[in-house]
Amino acid sequence: MGRANGQPGLYYHRMRAPIDGMKPGDHVRVWFTAGRERTAPFEYTVTSDTGAPVLLVVAEDYSGRSSLQGATPYGSAPLYRGDYEAALTAAGIRFDTYDVDATGRTAP
Repeated sequence: MGRANGQPGLYYHRMRAPIDGMKPGDHVRVWFTAGRERTAPFEYTVTSDTGAPVLLVVAEDYSGRSSLQGATPYGSAPLYRGDYEAALTAAGIRFDTYDVDATGRTAP
């Protein structure tokens, strides 16, 4: 089972699994099963498959209503993306970057 979360009787359980054989443009429907239990299915479209072990998700709300980004010298661009990319590169970690604002404010 999972760990208790919130009210008594509510639980969560982290599940993950490799999904092989996909290529960019493929539309994938996924669900998890264990014993007689099954999660609700969810769908996504593959946009990239570089094999990088890390996905850097940049979500700085520079296209939204955040007052923190409104007065930046960078205009409509993330402020901290380069810092994280430099740290990952210095550590020798390959990564892909997903910019939430640049993709219509939708999560990956």
